[in-house]
Amino acid sequence: MKKFIIKYKWYLISLIALIVLFFTLKGSVGLYFRKYYNTENIKNWILSFGQLSFVVFILLQVLQVVLFFIPGEVTQIAGGFIFGTFWGTVLSTLGILIGAAVTFLAARAYGDRLLKKILPKKDYENVKTLIDKPKNKLIIFFLYLLPAFPKDVLGYVAGVTPIKFREFLLFSTLARLPGIVVSGFIGSNLYHQKYWLAGIFGIIIVVVFAVCMVKQEKILQYLK
Repeated sequence: MKKFIIKYKWYLISLIALIVLFFTLKGSVGLYFRKYYNTENIKNWILSFGQLSFVVFILLQVLQVVLFFIPGEVTQIAGGFIFGTFWGTVLSTLGILIGAAVTFLAARAYGDRLLKKILPKKDYENVKTLIDKPKNKLIIFFLYLLPAFPKDVLGYVAGVTPIKFREFLLFSTLARLPGIVVSGFIGSNLYHQKYWLAGIFGIIIVVVFAVCMVKQEKILQYLK
């Protein structure tokens, strides 16, 4: 347990800070469960901000990218559930784009000092070795395109490589777009209770994810 806490201390600190902030703003555990474990209430809560509902959702996506241990697929599906496939995709993409920019620029500003605090040393060195290459744009594109890879961590690591800021945003966003669209589509169909259609695409994602997990080492070796 002690080794686990030491290894993931920054993850745990970030999670605790997020929980404290959330309950400070929301007021109670009961309200938390009512809001976030009922899909209809999630939609109602976001839309209760009126014209600012788009902004609130975008900020949630930014937070998901910066605190990279939060599953991105969950918030992307929520976007489709709340706003529909088109606007869910647009808002998720914008939030992810801003979040990626934040992680990249933070790493570029603070360098290894920041990354050594928030990332396990082995993971950091492996990812940096992989993308710190002349063809890093294509490598980043494929890593963001394929499931089962730590996409949001890549933003931090890319910030300490020679890749240009605009190129990173372009290639990472283009690669993530198909997954965002599919997640939004699933969320939209869940809201409209077309469970069979959402289930088909969900199964496809799970299968692709499983294949990428099994072949992960071979894929990484090929990219190297």
